[in-house]
Amino acid sequence: MTTATQRTGRSPLKSLTFKVTFFATLLMVVVVAVFSAVFIVSERQKTEQNILQNGQTFSRFSAQSIYDDYVQFYTHPQPEDFQNFKDRVQAILASNKDITSVSMTGLSGRILFDSSEFTHGKYSGPARTITDKQTIAAIQKETISTRSITVGQKSYTEIVVPLSNSGSSHILSMRYLLSYDLLRDRIQSIYQRSAMVGAVLVVFAVGVTSFFSLGLTRPIARLTRVAQDIQGGNFDSRAQEHSEDEIGTLALALNDMAGDLKGYYVGLETKVRERTQALEKAEVKLVENVHKQDALLASIGDGVIATDQNGVIVLINKVAEELYETEASKVLGASFTNLWHLESNHEPVTAEKEPITLALRSGVSTRSSNYLLVKQDKKGEGIILFPVSVSVSPVTMEGRIIGAIAVWRDITQEKEVDRMKTEFISLASHQLRTPLSAIKWFSEMLLAGDAGELKPEQQEFTRNIVESTERMVELVSALLNVSRLESGRLIVDPKPTNLIELLGSIKNDVSAKVAEKKQTLKIEINPNVPEVNLDQSLISQVYVNLLTNSIKYTPAEGQIEVKIERIGDQLVSTVSDNGYGIPAKEQGRVFQKFFRAENVIKVVTDGTGLGLYLIKAIVESSGGTIRFKSAEGKGTTFWFSLPISGMKKHAGEVSIN
Repeated sequence: MTTATQRTGRSPLKSLTFKVTFFATLLMVVVVAVFSAVFIVSERQKTEQNILQNGQTFSRFSAQSIYDDYVQFYTHPQPEDFQNFKDRVQAILASNKDITSVSMTGLSGRILFDSSEFTHGKYSGPARTITDKQTIAAIQKETISTRSITVGQKSYTEIVVPLSNSGSSHILSMRYLLSYDLLRDRIQSIYQRSAMVGAVLVVFAVGVTSFFSLGLTRPIARLTRVAQDIQGGNFDSRAQEHSEDEIGTLALALNDMAGDLKGYYVGLETKVRERTQALEKAEVKLVENVHKQDALLASIGDGVIATDQNGVIVLINKVAEELYETEASKVLGASFTNLWHLESNHEPVTAEKEPITLALRSGVSTRSSNYLLVKQDKKGEGIILFPVSVSVSPVTMEGRIIGAIAVWRDITQEKEVDRMKTEFISLASHQLRTPLSAIKWFSEMLLAGDAGELKPEQQEFTRNIVESTERMVELVSALLNVSRLESGRLIVDPKPTNLIELLGSIKNDVSAKVAEKKQTLKIEINPNVPEVNLDQSLISQVYVNLLTNSIKYTPAEGQIEVKIERIGDQLVSTVSDNGYGIPAKEQGRVFQKFFRAENVIKVVTDGTGLGLYLIKAIVESSGGTIRFKSAEGKGTTFWFSLPISGMKKHAGEVSIN
């Protein structure tokens, strides 16, 4: 295991010692620097104040003496007197080296002498007059005044001392220039002393800091080595620091942590070992389950395909491979739309209407046997269409659709059996119509007395024969219609149809039955419903069957309502009643052949059980859908929708009866 020292490449002891020493030294340097700066500023201010005070005192006491010497020289202007005066002034100035020059001026500013111009044997140069207003104002004051001035590039303090005659009248002023040149030398000396003291303090600080930092970091270094041992997995390593300060507390905490970690590590090793064994068993179980799943999929006689939520194939069994004449390696990871093409009602099924797509989008299972699978024949000379049954269920997890499973079955044999059965029924029904028609005809002749007058009992028997024959003819007609529809031989000839007129005609046809049971029939057609291309004979079968059922299975004085409206691109028709209803346990069989609910068989004995099957076949073959809802004892509502574009023309062989 990599330690902190190995990762950083440096010793923690050296690093911490360096940091402590560096920052402590830096702090000391800052303190010394601040102290030196304050000391230097203070010394400078103090020295400047002393120089100014000495200059003022010197000026006050020397002014009168210089004036007396000047008067004496002025009274006896001899060459040797000028030299004496010059020597006298220079001797006075020599007693204060901070005073660079002295001059005597009249109150008007005229300079009487200036010590800076004692040259060429003269006491003063050419007559000059001071023009600076502030200096003239100071000269005219009767008190000593000081101010800072600049002459050339040098700064001075100007000290002006008023001079009075024996009558105490202010007649002249003595003007001194105080220089700070010597102050720089003194400040430089202060700088040097401060630097020496600071260096000594810094060296002392480094030594003291190093001593204390080593005393601090050595225990930390020992604790670090213990921590590195623990990090490396040596949980028996312990810190040997026994001081009562924070270091000792940290050592105790580190030792306790090492003991806890050792216990955790031992427990973790046990859990990991147990978990590893459990995972190994689970892996074996998983492998077994995978093999069982593969065997199960291989044993299923139907094709099974699984997709993810995007329709990408993730599983396919052998039967499906044979059904689509492909291999798993070629289709896994590809979209299911690349694997097959379907047809329904003689039209290609688009990707949006594929059963897998519908299941993935709606989350509802779908099942249908109305698909034809399209694939190339083995010689590549054409296409083969064969019927398939498709059942698709979405796979959900936590309310989210994550895929779908589709089960495909080749129902060619079942369809062939159905075809043969349909043909048999069609043939038998067709053959039965002639004798049944003859029986009905002769029975009606007997009732009419064509063979002589019948006794009342004979008339009753003959009337029963006619009614039974009519029911048989109705059943044969229904069977013929079903066989024609299933065989695809039915002619579909759509024409623009006015639904108001169509429903009016149907209402007239059923009005006698409605009146017989004193029922109320209400038909409501929304004005926005246009003429639709419909095969009137087929659509009439739908409305007539639904209305006949409502009339038949609704008690006397019941309510029946028909409503037609346009919703989007669909023509929606609703037929509702408040009749007997359909038991919930039987509602799944409503559209099956020969189905009749148990609760109405006892009330209405006659009926073929083919009407709703025929209705559903007509609606779905026309591109529509049919649904219903029902509650036993409360009534039933059927609604079906057709595309507003109408039915598609189909050139068949026979028309519906």
